[in-house]
Amino acid sequence: MKLLEKIFLLCITLCFVLRIFFVPGFIAFSFFSLFTTALLYLTAGFWLFNYKDKKSGVIQNNIGLSIGSGIVFFIALIGIAFKLMFWPGAFVFLALSCLLLVGLLIAGIMLHQNSKGRKKYYKLLIIRYASVLVFCITLIFFNGNNIYRFFHRNDPVLIQKWEYMRSNPDDIKANEDFYNYLNSPK
Repeated sequence: MKLLEKIFLLCITLCFVLRIFFVPGFIAFSFFSLFTTALLYLTAGFWLFNYKDKKSGVIQNNIGLSIGSGIVFFIALIGIAFKLMFWPGAFVFLALSCLLLVGLLIAGIMLHQNSKGRKKYYKLLIIRYASVLVFCITLIFFNGNNIYRFFHRNDPVLIQKWEYMRSNPDDIKANEDFYNYLNSPK
């Protein structure tokens, strides 16, 4: 894992910690860190998914697999961002990324077994695939209302207005009532 990737993943982890402790600014910080990391995977996947052997100094890389991995991780992070921001379309991105991650995981396992010189490279890719796959599957099965309840557990009125607005999407009054309460000084 490259240092730049570690920094962005640390920022994403920090976002969740800030949100759990109700620190203001979570939304902007999480938006920035999730989408910047997603763009990093999309544009620099070939660079992020390589491995340099410390003993020999040889860089091990499978360019096609690295670019594909970057695209799939981009889709997964977009799905995660959509789910945590309660935007529509999260399920589509998460389901697509899960299907693609399963394919990459199978390909990585097969390449790991048949490879002679790149065992460490494929092992690291398999670990990444499996961890992101587990997280995406977990988010697919979490209801958006449960996530919202957890993030706003200190404001039961807001949760009630959110659930009513989500259950009645055509009710303009419920929508206005929710956003008026959300924007009112507390």
